[in-house]
Amino acid sequence: MNLGIKNKRVLISGASNGIGEELAYQFAKEGCKVTLLGRSKIKLQNIMNDIGGEKKGHHFFSVNLLPNGNATKISKKILINIGVHDIIVHCVGGGLGVVDPFAEYKDYLKVWRFNVGIAIEINNIFVDSMIKRRWGRVIHISSVASTIVDPDVMRIAYSSSKAYLNHYLKGMSSVVAKKNVIFSGVMPGVLATEGKFWQKEIKNNPHKVKKYLEKNYSIQRFGKASEICPFILLLASKHASYSSGTIIPIDGGKI
Repeated sequence: MNLGIKNKRVLISGASNGIGEELAYQFAKEGCKVTLLGRSKIKLQNIMNDIGGEKKGHHFFSVNLLPNGNATKISKKILINIGVHDIIVHCVGGGLGVVDPFAEYKDYLKVWRFNVGIAIEINNIFVDSMIKRRWGRVIHISSVASTIVDPDVMRIAYSSSKAYLNHYLKGMSSVVAKKNVIFSGVMPGVLATEGKFWQKEIKNNPHKVKKYLEKNYSIQRFGKASEICPFILLLASKHASYSSGTIIPIDGGKI
């Protein structure tokens, strides 16, 4: 299928591992020019080397997006030095280790910031140029946890932040869709991404994890970034023009 995105400029946050890393390769394979944001300079540089680097029109910025205002600062820098972007994929997210339902407000707010606030800052810089050019794709990585209260994994701060993200992108879709700027998202099931919650659980509680997968997922295993990215590429393509507000669950048969 011709996705119609060759030479489009793509911004990927959280690009140093997991879905973001896989997307860097997949968009580059489609002939896009990617701009990568992530914390690990070494990992980002390795990805850049693999996909051809700046001579192919790719760029990367090693940055911690979590502090307030950092996403705005780097977005303005990118806009000035590289230019407008056609596609944005927000892959930053996670629970930041906040698992206590009675965690302090500041902890809940930090998780919200990680999963929603960063995306809002970036969108507020780049979407205006999409509106003016009447073409844009903004894709958010949510989670199946946003729609399900899971008594086996009570990560309420994380789940509620993803639920907020879903409503944010649906609300924004109604504002910008008439300008052919399509806000959308995917809701993956459990992924064992390096350094994230489930990878740590595999190491610390392998038997518990096995029982959890058998009980809660018909496929009885973790998903892979490579199984999520094709859906994101479709949402980023010319074929997504009627997908405003769409959030696709890709959850391995969550029970």
